[in-house]
Amino acid sequence: MLEIGMSTRVSHLATRLLTSRTTPPFGMLKQCTLSSLRFGFLIGAIILYALFGAPTPDSLGLPEIIIAVMLCLSISPTVFAAKANSRPQPPWTPPALRLLLYCALIPLAFGIILGNAPTLIARDMIALVFLVLPLFYLPLLQDQPKRFMYLHCACLTCGVIFSLRALAQIYNLGPLSLIAADSLSYLANSPLVLLSAIYMSGRLLEPSSIKKRAAGLFMLCILLITMAVHLQRGALGLFALAFLILLGRTVITSPARALPYLAALAALGVYFYEPAAHIIGALLYKTDNHGVLNMRAEEWHAVWERINASPATLLFGAGWGAQYASPAVGNMMVNYTHGFLSYALLKTGLLGLGLSLVYITALIKDFFQRNQGRITALLLALLAPLALDILLYASFKSFDFGLLLLLIAFAPAFLAVKQQQSLVTSGKSL
Repeated sequence: MLEIGMSTRVSHLATRLLTSRTTPPFGMLKQCTLSSLRFGFLIGAIILYALFGAPTPDSLGLPEIIIAVMLCLSISPTVFAAKANSRPQPPWTPPALRLLLYCALIPLAFGIILGNAPTLIARDMIALVFLVLPLFYLPLLQDQPKRFMYLHCACLTCGVIFSLRALAQIYNLGPLSLIAADSLSYLANSPLVLLSAIYMSGRLLEPSSIKKRAAGLFMLCILLITMAVHLQRGALGLFALAFLILLGRTVITSPARALPYLAALAALGVYFYEPAAHIIGALLYKTDNHGVLNMRAEEWHAVWERINASPATLLFGAGWGAQYASPAVGNMMVNYTHGFLSYALLKTGLLGLGLSLVYITALIKDFFQRNQGRITALLLALLAPLALDILLYASFKSFDFGLLLLLIAFAPAFLAVKQQQSLVTSGKSL
């Protein structure tokens, strides 16, 4: 028997996953710890958000209040206590703490001193919580690969439900019309929609049963139709790029397995030629009217002009609740930008932008190192919507952006366990 070195934490977790058995009914209550209960509140909040929530609601309604309460119940009150954080911390933890400390003090003080609207300040503070959401769930999700899998499934479910609600806004989908999104919900912009589409396309290229492939293909069609109908150029472009990368990898590693997919793609291209041509024409028309970047460069210039008025705002930003005349929306005064980096520059200045970049870079670096440089569906599914929200989209202020960061932050431990599982399985086969 091959000895694997079970003294390490990763090996221990892998062995537990491989040797786990179904818990008897009488043991369920015994294993329902407070930590499990908190995790249940988190999953429940995600499902409720998927069914009735919106990324950027105009006002707090009953669903938002219930979701907020459930999220508060899911966070341990000792999350920042030294005892709760006695385990080795991920490398992104210090940058996240520095960013939280800075943004909770300096931009807030500037926002109050400069007389920014309290409601807008509150909105930006909520966005700050979503930005550093991994910090609040460190005790709950660290070294918990099973919980990561449940969290991942909940996020995929949220992406599909968002797509159905966005389609129900346009088409009559029967009972789904009861939870249809309104025109300003922007559910199709959610990073979870693109995440779900890329991940499911990658899973379709892997060996699985016919039932699983059929279900995955059905959900993928829903996601793609939603992005196409709402003319999400950036999301569709990144999906196409990610799918081509995954398909190319399959062609190189398993040519025989890739042939049916290539044939199916060719058949679908012929069959859906007319609607596809109509959608491409609409996308090109949108590009002709709004430009390739849709005034993003002009928006950066407007942000720079806004904070360059004084050395203080240049270094520390205009504070939470700050507004500016955005060229992207006809020079209206708004408190958001289309991209996290320009938003961080506006609200927190050069110093806050630098801290934000260090934090995001630490998250991505940890993910890449644990993934060992492999191009996987999970990697592309997480990084594509992150890039879109950082550079081009305004959905970084939403709860689903926080969920995306949660997945990126805690995927490394899951990947480590999966790699250890592969070692154990290969060892048993020797």
